[in-house]
Amino acid sequence: MTSPPPTTVEGSAHSEVQGPATSVFWHECEYGEAEEWQVTLKTAEKRYSELESHLRREHSWQNPEVSATALVAGSAEYLAWIDRTTNN
Repeated sequence: MTSPPPTTVEGSAHSEVQGPATSVFWHECEYGEAEEWQVTLKTAEKRYSELESHLRREHSWQNPEVSATALVAGSAEYLAWIDRTTNN
């Protein structure tokens, strides 16, 4: 995101904001640098598409970086907390 995001996003159990950081990139064949924040959101798999849609809709960029990493293992209590917190 190009500005500090809210600390919670509907559909996520947890959010973590890191930054600002300097991002260096190529966009439309041009070099660019920008101040950015990296946001990590934790949600249940069943809520991912809804959360991605929200992020893409609310982000100021046309094609923001939105990606997912599967959580293959974790404590039963922690995983249950994510499910409870993201259950709508």
